[in-house]
Formats: sequence, structure tokens, C-alpha cells
Amino acid sequence: MKKTSFLIIGMIILAGIFFTACPYSSTVPLSNASVKYGPELLGKWVVEDEYSETPNYFIFSDVDGMKFKAEKYEYNSTDEIYEVSGTYVCHFTDIGKTRFANMNQDGTFYFYKIEMVGTSQFKLFEVTDNIDETFSSSTELMAFFTKYKDLSFFYNKDEETYNKSIE
Repeated sequence: MKKTSFLIIGMIILAGIFFTACPYSSTVPLSNASVKYGPELLGKWVVEDEYSETPNYFIFSDVDGMKFKAEKYEYNSTDEIYEVSGTYVCHFTDIGKTRFANMNQDGTFYFYKIEMVGTSQFKLFEVTDNIDETFSSSTELMAFFTKYKDLSFFYNKDEETYNKSIE
């Protein structure tokens, strides 16, 4: 009996490790693309990671002045090269003074609060995946975000800071 209990507890902990720190996702965006971004957004952005000599990074490129493509690169230590680990078509939605990135990958939208720090740094906060609600329209999703966006538990604990690369 004790072995079974330990096995179940172990599997729950393992599942918790695998399924934490993922942003909330939806089949609808917060809004249509209507927020323009400046040219300073485009280019390479490297995550601050004091423990890694090969930190992850994004490359942002223009799509149409309101949408941009984000390619995430992660280091493959086996092959000793960087590889694209995700490609997204993104746009911003402003709710009051809070800006959210809508990151679309294959019809699924992931959401991050983004805070620009000047023109050479930004911070990303993942919207928590602990949200159980699903939404069939952007209007419903927007109302939900508007209601809860200022609460700390609306975001996962780990924020990431990215710095503009001058390469």
C-alpha cells in the first residue's frame, strides 16, 4: 500500500513539474491587431540568465506594422548549435496601461504581459495556466483579463528579462 501511495505522489509531483510555468492559452486572441509598435522592437533579444553561457533569445521581424514574427532560439548542447524552438505571429493588446503580447502558434494564442524598460530591455510575465475558463470570443476574454490583470496571481512567478542585442 505504501509503495502505491509513493508512486502516486511521485507521479503528481512529476506532472506538476512538467505542467507548470506555461502561459495560459486560448483559441481566440485578446483583440485583433490594432496596436502599432516601433522599429526598436525588431531584432534580437537575449534573455538575462546569469547561469548560462548560451541563453535563449528571440528574433522579432516585421509582418505588417502591427503584427510581428517571433522566433525563439534555444541552445542544443548535443549539437552545440542554436535551434528554433518556436515560431509565433504576435501582436499587442493594451488594456489600460497594461500591454499584453498575443503570441499565435498554429491557431493557439499564448499571453504574456510585457513591460518595456526603455528601448533596449523588456520584461515578460506569463499569464498563469491555472485559469480554467475557456472563451469563445475575444470580447469575453478581454473582459476576463480586464478584471484580473492587476492581481499578482494572474501571472506565473517567474518573469524573464530580455535585452536588445547589438549584433
